[in-house]
Amino acid sequence: MAELKTVDIGVGREGFAGTRIPTLAEVVELLAGSDAHLILDVKEDPQHGEGASPAAVAVAELVHKRRMHERVTITSTNHVSMAALAVAHPSLKIGLRHLVVMEEAASYAAAVGAIALHPIAVGAATGDVHGARALGVMVCASTLVAEFWPVTEEEQLDQLFALGVDAVVTDSYQSALNRRGVSA
Repeated sequence: MAELKTVDIGVGREGFAGTRIPTLAEVVELLAGSDAHLILDVKEDPQHGEGASPAAVAVAELVHKRRMHERVTITSTNHVSMAALAVAHPSLKIGLRHLVVMEEAASYAAAVGAIALHPIAVGAATGDVHGARALGVMVCASTLVAEFWPVTEEEQLDQLFALGVDAVVTDSYQSALNRRGVSA
């Protein structure tokens, strides 16, 4: 951690020289006094097994400590861990991230106590969005930027907004705001 704190992530960006990588606790502290909603994607060991993973439990404890459970959604591709977290901490908002198309994704999410689905753009479909909304499950899709994927990020944003997703996760936030007619 000490070594990461020495990295200047603002190099080459006017006005950001000397910016350091914040810890999750620092980010949560910074946002605690705001009305911002935060999606925390927990990277977990897929071989973890049953129950909530140590990483997910640590994030849950931080969210509770800062009393941000109303404004934080914890998500992961480890659905077993997220389902266990939903049972252990019913006041938390849980999401399910998925990297492939899932059959009955909205019903599955509702059944395990998730309030949101977090597919990559290719995994989002109109039926999923409308089905999720009918069950009270939000859809927050991520764009996919990769050399092997022929659809540009801007085209993905257009497709996702046309589908009616509730939110997007993208590296091109200015493009997303422009497409929504919102200024930063």
